[in-house]
Amino acid sequence: MPTIKLVSSRHRRWERFAPRYLRRGVNGLDKYIARCEWSAAALLYERYFLPGQGWILDIGAGNGQFWNFVEQNPAKLILLDIAAGALQAATFRLKVIAEAGHLPVRPGAAEGLIAMGISEYIEDLETTLTEWRQSVKPGGRLLLTWSAPTAANYLRRFWNMNLYLRTNDEIHSMLTRAGWARLLIEPVRSGWQYLTAAQKE
Repeated sequence: MPTIKLVSSRHRRWERFAPRYLRRGVNGLDKYIARCEWSAAALLYERYFLPGQGWILDIGAGNGQFWNFVEQNPAKLILLDIAAGALQAATFRLKVIAEAGHLPVRPGAAEGLIAMGISEYIEDLETTLTEWRQSVKPGGRLLLTWSAPTAANYLRRFWNMNLYLRTNDEIHSMLTRAGWARLLIEPVRSGWQYLTAAQKE
């Protein structure tokens, strides 16, 4: 796996949090919630991501547990995460340390992007969505989840980092301005998250 020197406070912070996220889905209520979210996302992936020869990038992939819920994994899959510790626990071959807002790919290189459980940690999400759009080919797909300003998500702030909670309308507006066309009229709710799929316009 490619490695980098952890020189920024952002990388060091996520390295500290990596063990916590690796425990997600292992036991208790968190296990139930995580598996509900992964199962819902897998259904969207299998419905809206057509089999192809292009690359699928899983942004903020952690140890890649999501792919255990997908019936057939893509032939070309790259896991990306800011925390090396999380990626080291993944069994997939292609893993890259990268920040969500600075994907190490050329424009139009990817067929699709998976961004689960990451948007609530991105302050300037619209700019990031615009960059993600540039990373996929024409007609490329995006599977996105986000945390809405619900009571449960406000409670998460007591044990988590600062979360950027956004309404569904805010997310939909950001997607439109960033050049993504939603493939669902209404998002799917599962666990802590809302989910949608979009296509590059």
